[in-house]
Amino acid sequence: MRLLVPDRLARAPRLAAGCRVLVGTVLALAALAGCGGDANDADAEPDASAAASFTGTPAEVTVTEMSSGPVGVAAVDGEPWVALPEDGAVRTADDVIVDVGGTPLRLLAAGGGVWVTDIGRGRLVRIDAGTGRVTRRTTLAPAGSEPEGLASDGDAVWVVDQANNRVIPVDPRTGRQGKASAVGVGPRLTASGPGGVWVANFVGGSLSRVATDGEVTDQPLETCLSPQGVVEAAGVVWVTCTAEDRVLGLDADTLERVATFDGLDGADALAADGDRVYAVGQAGPTVWTIDAAKQEVVSRLTLDEAGPTTENVGAAVTDDGLAVTHPEVRRLYEVPQALLGE
Repeated sequence: MRLLVPDRLARAPRLAAGCRVLVGTVLALAALAGCGGDANDADAEPDASAAASFTGTPAEVTVTEMSSGPVGVAAVDGEPWVALPEDGAVRTADDVIVDVGGTPLRLLAAGGGVWVTDIGRGRLVRIDAGTGRVTRRTTLAPAGSEPEGLASDGDAVWVVDQANNRVIPVDPRTGRQGKASAVGVGPRLTASGPGGVWVANFVGGSLSRVATDGEVTDQPLETCLSPQGVVEAAGVVWVTCTAEDRVLGLDADTLERVATFDGLDGADALAADGDRVYAVGQAGPTVWTIDAAKQEVVSRLTLDEAGPTTENVGAAVTDDGLAVTHPEVRRLYEVPQALLGE
C-alpha cells in the first residue's frame, strides 16, 4: 500500500525510485510527540540557521559536480565512491563510472569488494575494489525485497530489506543469504558495533538491535518518529531524527537515552571516526561534529546553500576527512579533517 506523506513529515527524505514509503499509524501520533529531554538538553541546541549565515563554501572543501544526484557514499581505500541512482551506476574516486543497472542506493566497502544495494531490482551487487568490475549480483528472496542500508560486522555483510522489515546477513565470499532477523517497520539504515547490528526504522519510529547471539530488541523512540542514520561510538548509539531536526544518543547496553541534540536541521546521515560522530543535515548540507565521549556538539560547518532534499544526503569518513553527498544539487563535497572541529 502506498500512502501520501502528510505535511508533518513532508521534509523527511523519500527513497529512490522503485521504493515504497509505508506510512503507518505512527504518523497520526506525530503532532503529539513532545520534545522530551534529559540533563544536557538545555545546552545542546546548536544554531540551525545555516541558510541565513551562509557566506560561501569554504575554499578548503573540494566540490565535485555529478552527472546526477549522488546518494550513498563509501570510502574505498580511503577515497569516496558514490551511488548514482538515476544513472544506475557507481562512480569511483578516479571518476570511473561502473554500470550496475537498476537503482543503486547505498555503498559499503568490505572484504575487498564494494557492495551496492540495488533497491529497484531487489539485488545486492558486488564490485571488485581493484578492477571496478561487477563480480556478483545476488537477488534477495523473496521477490519484491527492497535492499536499503548496509553494514559489516567483519564476518557478514548485513543488508536491510525495508519491504519485509528485516535485516539479512550475507556471506561476502559466496553471496549466500543467512537467517534474516525481523526488525521494526520501514527500516532504512544500519550500522555495526560492539553492541550488535543496529537498524533505524524510519516508519515505525524505533531502533532495532541484533545482538551477537541473534536476539533482537526493538526499542521505540518516543521523541524520534523518523529515525534514519545510525552509528555506534564511545558506548553510545547515535540516531538521527530527520523530521524532528534531532540527534539522539542511547546507551549501547541499556538503550536509555543519554543525549539529545535539537536544532540540527534535517539531520540525516551519520558517520563515525573513533569517538567523533559527524551528523549531516540536509539544509546546506551542514555537518555537525559530536564528541561522542563527552556527548556534546563541538562544531558546525555549512558546506553550501542547498535546501532540504527529497532523497537522502550521504556521509563517509575518508583518509582526508569526510565525504558528503547532496542529490538535489548533484554534488560531492570532500571536507578536510581540519574543518571538522578540534
